[in-house]
Amino acid sequence: ALSWGPLPANEGAGIPDQVERVYGGSLLGRIRAQLLRAAARSMADDERGFEEEAARFDTLYAELGDDSARYQGSQIRAEALWRFRRVDEAMRLGLATKEAYDKVGETGANSTMTALTAYFAVELGRHELAEELLADARKMASPDDFAAHVPIGWSTALLASARGDHATAMDEIERAYELLAAVAPAEQA
Repeated sequence: ALSWGPLPANEGAGIPDQVERVYGGSLLGRIRAQLLRAAARSMADDERGFEEEAARFDTLYAELGDDSARYQGSQIRAEALWRFRRVDEAMRLGLATKEAYDKVGETGANSTMTALTAYFAVELGRHELAEELLADARKMASPDDFAAHVPIGWSTALLASARGDHATAMDEIERAYELLAAVAPAEQA
């Protein structure tokens, strides 16, 4: 609800503490809660607060001693960087995450992150890279994975629009909207 749902950041201030309690104060619970704190700061347009919370997240991951799972927070972090118009950093994080996921054969989160990274690439004018990323995202995404297919649609639309094909862009946006409408209440889609 806080990261990707309908709950406004200012109304979800207590959620990270609830996550910690559910996990019994474990390190994993603190890590997940810390990621939510960083996300809430970014959604509140608090760039400095986001950086502080993200640094605490990094410190907790270092305490875990297993760097291989660090990229699980990349989507939230990349989206925050994008919100702050730090698109080049968001794309670098996306590419690093894709590389890490590719190495272990992960496709679920990878398809979504790869599609988002394609979006960032289009914003930066790197259209060929965006096409490559979109092809990879489409290969990885399962047919029912709206979390991957929505950003695939956004990225495809942005790329089509950048090339002057506005009809295709509108078709892609409509498809992405339909996917979102299928999983969200009408007033939120």
